[in-house]
Amino acid sequence: MRNIIFIITTVIVFSALNILIYKKEATLKDGKTVFLDLAPVDPRSLIQGDYMILRYRLSQEIETQLKVKASGYVVLAESGPVIETNNVSTQDRKSAYLKMEDGQVKSLVPVRVYDGKALNANEHLLKYHYRNNDVQISAGKTDAYFFQEGHAKHYDNARYGSIKLSNSGEAVLDKLYDTKFNDLNPAKN
Repeated sequence: MRNIIFIITTVIVFSALNILIYKKEATLKDGKTVFLDLAPVDPRSLIQGDYMILRYRLSQEIETQLKVKASGYVVLAESGPVIETNNVSTQDRKSAYLKMEDGQVKSLVPVRVYDGKALNANEHLLKYHYRNNDVQISAGKTDAYFFQEGHAKHYDNARYGSIKLSNSGEAVLDKLYDTKFNDLNPAKN
């Protein structure tokens, strides 16, 4: 009887894990690409190796502009014309950008906390958590970016974290980019 309970429990646990993995993989494959302006910190962990803690400017904007004090969803609206990614000046830089299907990029701004009403065609949901008086983007581990030991120099110029955003507002961290939206993956450089 114990063996049967153990086997059933194991199957349930592995099934749940596989469903979570499948959802994240589907978001990475089919999600909208959003670039978030970041302020990186470079820690090192003996157990985890080299990684970068990511803080998003959008988190601060959600907290200060929308005065949130609980977890939920924020509505991001496409703002302004399509931008030239090679010509984003420091003063004009926004905290979030959406990569369009045709490869062009538009800025995004947080406009309101989601209230369950239908979204306009130019609006997108983003899940956030409010913990310890701080807004954190999504439920996934999008506040740390791990990289191979010795590759820290590839990420010194990181300016944007690319997340994949599902229609339900879930975000998965994908890659890091520089100020001109060039991928910082050392395999591509």
